[in-house]
Amino acid sequence: MTARNGLTPSQMEKGIATVMSGIEFNRALEKFNALRINIENNIDAIHEIHQDSLDILNAEESAANSTKLRELTAQTTFMLEQCKSNLKDLHRNVLESDDVELRRRRCASAKAQLENTLRRYRETEQIGQENYKNMLRRHYAMVNPEATDNEVEEYIQRDPSGQVFANAILRKNEANQTLQLVKDRHQDIIEITRMINELDSLFRQVHDMVEEQQETIQQVEEKIMITNDHLNDANGELEKSKELISSNRSTYRIMALVALLIVIALAVVIYFTLRKK
Repeated sequence: MTARNGLTPSQMEKGIATVMSGIEFNRALEKFNALRINIENNIDAIHEIHQDSLDILNAEESAANSTKLRELTAQTTFMLEQCKSNLKDLHRNVLESDDVELRRRRCASAKAQLENTLRRYRETEQIGQENYKNMLRRHYAMVNPEATDNEVEEYIQRDPSGQVFANAILRKNEANQTLQLVKDRHQDIIEITRMINELDSLFRQVHDMVEEQQETIQQVEEKIMITNDHLNDANGELEKSKELISSNRSTYRIMALVALLIVIALAVVIYFTLRKK
């Protein structure tokens, strides 16, 4: 059933303006893949920034590197949201198309690729986070060689640029820029932690979206199978009816032939009986 605006009730319920044609679906998939590749390139760039941060000894360079990292992270987050939205649009078009199975396979492949990208991004951030923590551990060990492991971890969890650490640096006659480097790396750790949490949330959203779509597809397939079974049963009954009708027609023909033969026989008998008289 189609509404006045040309949409089926199912399309209106799912918020689909129009069903993508095969060409439009392919273009949307190409757009999704291009965007995902750009995200992969950004992940490579973020990894390089993490590595560069470990070798920076200048406060100005450290601040510039942190700013660059935050800008690139924000851009990548925006692109990931776009990628998720594009994937959602692709999945919305699966059930409303004539080539459900083909589109479902291609969407499943796109979903797997996006999940791999999210995993890779998370691993990159985790490696960067751990490297920054190791840097802070080394700095603290230099100013407080007798610190226990618990004290070092407690130092990393709280603001490592506090007064205790600052006084220790001054006692060691270290430059103030060392304190700035520590502040920048600690802020980077905070940003990475936030990013990892966002990636976990995004991964769950993508997974749940596809799982919900898969359940819907399975329900449709089950209904199609039931309908096919009913059609097969109906076709079977129809064939039986045709056979019965055909059999009845043959019976009628035989009976008509027998009746005709009887009539002819009677006519012959009557003819010869009358002739003898």
